[in-house]
Amino acid sequence: MKSILLFILAMGSLLTSHAQDNYPSRPIRIIVPYGAGNATDNYARMLGQKLSEALKQPVVIENRPGAAAIVGTQAVVQAPADGYTLLFTSSGHVIAPVARKKPPYDPIKDFAPIGLAVEYPYYLIGATSLPASNVQELIAYGRAHPGKLNYGTLGEGSGGHLLGQIFEQKTGVKATHVPYKTTSGFLTGLQSGEVDFAFDSVGSAHPLVVSGKLRGFAVTGDKRVATAPEVPTLKEAGVDGFDAMVWLGLLAPAKTPQPIIAKLNNALVHALQSADMKARIERDGLRLAAGSPDQLAKRIQEDMIVWSAAAKRAGVALE
Repeated sequence: MKSILLFILAMGSLLTSHAQDNYPSRPIRIIVPYGAGNATDNYARMLGQKLSEALKQPVVIENRPGAAAIVGTQAVVQAPADGYTLLFTSSGHVIAPVARKKPPYDPIKDFAPIGLAVEYPYYLIGATSLPASNVQELIAYGRAHPGKLNYGTLGEGSGGHLLGQIFEQKTGVKATHVPYKTTSGFLTGLQSGEVDFAFDSVGSAHPLVVSGKLRGFAVTGDKRVATAPEVPTLKEAGVDGFDAMVWLGLLAPAKTPQPIIAKLNNALVHALQSADMKARIERDGLRLAAGSPDQLAKRIQEDMIVWSAAAKRAGVALE
């Protein structure tokens, strides 16, 4: 009986090794926990095509928005750790759980990092109907009209929500939070005047600012964006404490075999280093952040500290 058991274990190990060596042997699914049309989705689709070419298998992008990215993220947590279901997400991966009393997943323990893709600041944008052309005028208007302003976000516990709360605290502006399911939802709301301001990515927001459909007030982080050099940082605009940056990265379920992670990281880094990807990243005003799985793991750990403090400072502790 013992010899049979050892034989079964040996065969299982052999089959597992064979599966890893032949990975991928079927289509790969990448879940994006946001709606179509935002920066995360756009880059997932560009990278999906590159990864498909490198790995010689179809890569299918599946949008699963909802609950500040929790819906799609949990789908990956529950998927087999075989490299065929992946998560392409943003720093909201950390923000959503730290803003809740009972986190729906552990950003570190439940995932195997594959690699960072890009990073960029948040962009404070506003409706053109606002009687304000800069940050100080926005603050002055908000203080003079308590409760009249509102801001759009991807839902409670999202980065935009925490930043909106902190903006209120630091400026004395009282505004109403209006949650949307997708970025395109609150961008449409801004253009129609349904909401007054929001914190969004530079890549999706700045084209609307350039076209005159929205107003660009300031960016987070420690320096201006190359594609929008005229837009000051919030610190330059007189509001300190907004150093938060957004990152986009690829992750797999925890316990995904290391050889598979290494193969995916190699394909991801090569995709990001391609001439057309570099050109798109530069055009969008983002920063290339291609690196190792360990670099993404470190970034997640650092963000846990930053965003936990932000949630505490904003007084956000969702059920």
